[in-house]
Amino acid sequence: MPITADCHLHSSFSGDSDTPMEEMVLKGISLGLKTMCFTEHHDIDYPDSPEGSGSIFLLNTDSYLYDLARLKEKYRDKIRLLFGVELGLQPEILRKNAVYAKS
Repeated sequence: MPITADCHLHSSFSGDSDTPMEEMVLKGISLGLKTMCFTEHHDIDYPDSPEGSGSIFLLNTDSYLYDLARLKEKYRDKIRLLFGVELGLQPEILRKNAVYAKS
């Protein structure tokens, strides 16, 4: 059975990837995917590390949505593109996550 969807993808909008979203979409199309869901990181209280500050996983949601909408339109006849966000789950940020999810 062929794989036709990937529902856990991080592009350059997440701190753990530097691959542009459009490059990933084109690769997905070339692999025969029918659906891709980007699940960019948004971790409000991610701790500092030797690699950098905690802001590495703060998502610029407006830019992410703009780019995704542009690519959905551009490739609408070739692939289904979905929006997702992977939230940090520390108990002390539950209210902040709820506010973010409602916006």
